Amino acid sequence: MGGFSGGLPVLFGWSAVTPGPIGSFPHPIFPLLMAGLVFVWIPVHIWFLAVSYRSDYSTAGVPMLPVVVGSTTALRLITIFSMIMVPFSLGLYFLGPFGPVYGGVALVSGLAILAGSLWVLYKPTETNAWRMFKVTSPYLTLLFAIMIIDAALGH
Repeated sequence: MGGFSGGLPVLFGWSAVTPGPIGSFPHPIFPLLMAGLVFVWIPVHIWFLAVSYRSDYSTAGVPMLPVVVGSTTALRLITIFSMIMVPFSLGLYFLGPFGPVYGGVALVSGLAILAGSLWVLYKPTETNAWRMFKVTSPYLTLLFAIMIIDAALGH
């Protein structure tokens, strides 16, 4: 539910500022890629938090993913979602109006999160999961800010 409701504001905002039917500019799939990026980022971000506080969630009886399926499976799923997140962010570069500034930031930050996901998968500690929760926190803000900067630069 969180990912879906997290992606909807992107579609609403796009619809509010873009004339015509959703997906009419610059490419029909563009607003869906933006919403999809939010959708796939949310589990990566939240599940790192859940892994770092797994014992607290378990004690409280809150069925977060690492409690239900175990930390190892949760970390595998985080890594898979991280792998999916990179093409979503790069798809915005290839199909959107953004220049090399956005493309470079999307590539480097996405690969950093993917590398971090693999790192925590192979060194699964609560501290490492917490570090990745903190690393993923500014990801969307960074990408959306770079989109604005790229647009201001006329790319």
